[in-house]
Amino acid sequence: MLKHNGIEFNNPTFLPPVDCPLLIIVDGVVKRATRDVFVSDRNELLSYVLHDGTKLRGRFYWTYP
Repeated sequence: MLKHNGIEFNNPTFLPPVDCPLLIIVDGVVKRATRDVFVSDRNELLSYVLHDGTKLRGRFYWTYP
């Protein structure tokens, strides 16, 4: 768990839900995102779509808005 600006974020090793609004930390900045694809192996990189439509792959600290 990580505390950032008073908000507690889950560790990237915990898989966030798919098709659910999330907040993720990308390069130290909190971004609104949605995880858009299920993975077949929990060790795979995760796919996210940011609020502005940008797509990212990776593992990020996350929480619910």
